[in-house]
Amino acid sequence: MFGAVHGEFVVPKEGGGFQTVSTQNGTVTAVDQASVTVRSEDGFSRTYTIADTTRVNGGREGIDSIEVNDQVTVLATVEAGKATATMVINMTRPEWPGWVGPRGGDLEWGPGPEFRKRFPDGVPGERLKRFPSDSEPVPDSAKPETVTPTPTA
Repeated sequence: MFGAVHGEFVVPKEGGGFQTVSTQNGTVTAVDQASVTVRSEDGFSRTYTIADTTRVNGGREGIDSIEVNDQVTVLATVEAGKATATMVINMTRPEWPGWVGPRGGDLEWGPGPEFRKRFPDGVPGERLKRFPSDSEPVPDSAKPETVTPTPTA
């Protein structure tokens, strides 16, 4: 979520009350049918229980699609210190064609890792567009037209 590595926050619970929600971005260090363990860049590690309701890659895939060393984002609910994954998103092998960009400032879109493996030289005749970073000036052609409203009587 917006560059966060991991964190917890409290949100209103459907039907009343509150619940703790956890999010984490990191590398899978262990995975099986019952759980997935993720380690973030800062060394934080957590094991998440996989439930029947856990959605993996938007519900299109099961936990079998997640492998050790995959980069994932996990969303979970936490109750009595136990985290149960509600969603696991595999960022290593995103949905075809896998358009990704680096985190942070200079956003440049391009094909994801799976696409690059299959087509190391790119797709003939296809050019990728680069989006300017915040530090680059916006060309006049990209600026919105200024419109002066006309008062009505």
